[in-house]
Amino acid sequence: MRTWMAAFSGGAILLYCAGERPPWILLGVVMLCAVLVWLLRRPDSPALLTSLKAVIGLCLGLGWALIHVDGAMEARLTERDAGLYDVSGYRCGLVESGAYHSRRFPFCVTQWHGATPAVLPQTIRLAAYGEDEPVPLPHRLRLTVKLKPPHGSVNPAGFRYERWLFRHGFHATGTVRSVGVSASVRCDLRCQYHRWRDELARTLEARYGDLTHFRLIETLVLGERRHLTDADWERFQATGTTHLVAISGLHIGLVGGLAMILVRGMLWPVPMTRMGSRPRRLSMVLAGLLASLVYALMAGLSVPTQRALIMALVGGAAWVLGHRSGAWTAWLVAMTLALLIDPAAPLDPGFWLSFGAVASLILVFRGRLGQPGPVRGLMVAQAGIFGGLWPALAVLGESPVLVGWLANLVAIPLVSVLILPVTLGVVVVGLLWPGAAMFATWLVDPLLSVLMYWLSWLADWPAPDLAWPLWLAAPLSIAGLLLAVVPVSAGYRWATLACLGVLVLSQGMASGSVPNRTVVVPELWVWDVGQGLSALFRDADQAILYDTGPSSPSGYNAVESSILPSLSRLGVRSLDAVILSHGDGDHTGGLVPLLEGMTVERVLAGEPGRLNLSERRAMEGRLGRCDGARLMVGRADLSGWQSSGADAGNASSCVITIHVGGARVVLPGDIPARVEHQWLRRQPARRPTRTLLIAAHHGSQTSSSEAWVHGLSPEGVVFSAGYRHPYGHPAATVVDRYVAQGSRLFSTAHQGALHFRFHPDGIRVTTARMDSPFWIRPPQPLRSNEGRVWRDRVPVLK
Repeated sequence: MRTWMAAFSGGAILLYCAGERPPWILLGVVMLCAVLVWLLRRPDSPALLTSLKAVIGLCLGLGWALIHVDGAMEARLTERDAGLYDVSGYRCGLVESGAYHSRRFPFCVTQWHGATPAVLPQTIRLAAYGEDEPVPLPHRLRLTVKLKPPHGSVNPAGFRYERWLFRHGFHATGTVRSVGVSASVRCDLRCQYHRWRDELARTLEARYGDLTHFRLIETLVLGERRHLTDADWERFQATGTTHLVAISGLHIGLVGGLAMILVRGMLWPVPMTRMGSRPRRLSMVLAGLLASLVYALMAGLSVPTQRALIMALVGGAAWVLGHRSGAWTAWLVAMTLALLIDPAAPLDPGFWLSFGAVASLILVFRGRLGQPGPVRGLMVAQAGIFGGLWPALAVLGESPVLVGWLANLVAIPLVSVLILPVTLGVVVVGLLWPGAAMFATWLVDPLLSVLMYWLSWLADWPAPDLAWPLWLAAPLSIAGLLLAVVPVSAGYRWATLACLGVLVLSQGMASGSVPNRTVVVPELWVWDVGQGLSALFRDADQAILYDTGPSSPSGYNAVESSILPSLSRLGVRSLDAVILSHGDGDHTGGLVPLLEGMTVERVLAGEPGRLNLSERRAMEGRLGRCDGARLMVGRADLSGWQSSGADAGNASSCVITIHVGGARVVLPGDIPARVEHQWLRRQPARRPTRTLLIAAHHGSQTSSSEAWVHGLSPEGVVFSAGYRHPYGHPAATVVDRYVAQGSRLFSTAHQGALHFRFHPDGIRVTTARMDSPFWIRPPQPLRSNEGRVWRDRVPVLK
């Protein structure tokens, strides 16, 4: 049975690790061959029998996941069906506040009115823009919406919104154009559930919204993190305690455990002759599962809560059966059930971290001759999880937090013993009896203040950088786990652990001085940052960044979301210079987080006067002007220029020209046509062999004049603009000019991040969407009437 479960789970996981959808015919042929061998040869060899079981189980798991994928892909709105629609349905989730006074919510469509798309998406994610103090949205609605396919930025690393949408079952996204109440919408059981939870959230906010830590109360009770601030997230991430604000195994297990203890106390007076050991255990487990289910329903039955419920069910069954199944069998059963219910679970980092954490605990505690005490047990558990999850975090592009071991040593008992039981008890009583809400002020708020004070104090500690590659993290993790498992003397164990600790600390503290990874040929990366611009040029071990992309009032910025993770993936640990073309927010939005997250030698700005106080403080005297600047980046010669008579704004953009070999790269910022003419007059008559151009002002009609296009005659042109953005960049007339000139056109909106490598025989091009997994939309043909042109797989610009 273990072989079947392991193979089935492996098949489902393999599909998402490979990122490629195998043809059904291939899957069927492999499985048919395995079945025929089984039936015809009657294998009596245990090795052959196990191999056949593994192949068949792998195909079954792969096929099960593929059925789910095919359904999800077919339900997506297509590019040609994007547009305005009239729909009815209900909100199937709580409303969250977004940037620019927007409200974002999931919407389940029950009826389409008038024109309908070829594919009818059932679950869509909408944004409503409006007044500063919006009225509450009704539950059942009739909306006019402008829909588009699921889409997001695609870079080498960082957050991928498109993957998040696929994972959470959203088949389209859009904006609300008009809102109306629709009482005629049929409200089935799922609709009733979401309405009940919405009313629960409103009641909770009405009674406890004035508390200092209401945002944490809502998180612990409803699993909603919509009110958590950026400061909260920074605190949790810096201390490795984000799991405390995600309703998962810890919370579900605590609620179930409290219910089991309560039932055990109630059954204590009942003599054993009337109720034996197994019926008592069964009663306790059923009570625990029922309490866990109610809590999971309050928390929205999110993916982590579903996974925790499965683990609780398997663990309870194993306990009722007297542990005869074994810990590893229970672990495999839980994983198989999780993948049966949710085949896309491997896309969730929580899937790997939760099952990895449980596996680490089984490995550390299984087979011990004596169980450690509570304090020592917690310390061993934290050490085991820290070491066991390090390789998984390395693969996910994250790093363990060393201070998290100490933070969790206090935070987990505090949350388990006091905060969660008291919070849930006070809230439940307060919902039944409004007068009891005052106890939250006396009990819950002070306890949460203690927790946040502890985490804030630890978050300020200096922390080593443990974002190590897998080849280095895995051996250290294995060595640490082996020390916990292999029976050796206590002195030898602690001495070896101390040596490993010193190695980790020394390497982590020294990681800031590690040089950049060396590249053989010069290369340019144009990041996919939406409506904005950011580009990296590097050669040898030197690198410069031109612009830092956009940010929004909600706290989002392209640097933290995409650029810093991508730089880390590429081995860029420091920048020789950051160049800010001008002061617009879509070019400088991520400056402060960039300076805080990476070593930057100098900053050149086209409009230094428009930098705010926080940006100036972050630069600490490294600020200089762009005009006339000269830099050598490896073998490349970089020069800066600005219009002498330019007013503030686009006209004052810093134009950067990079000469590398026989090629030239021009980054003009947002200069208008009249500044383009000034720049052209300063250029020598002899033009380089090849020119790669970042289109001025994202392809706006105010730039890319006839003289500019003809004067540069670029072999390649890059449009860095947002997907279906209201500005409509690039303009159709601009695209037509470059097409007539014979330029090859690239778009970050439709091809993702662009990677240009400057070889002697030409500029080789790859795009992020070319080799992305199946849940990321491939590069799409761009319709000329929208002013966008796309060329597929251009290998070399000559």
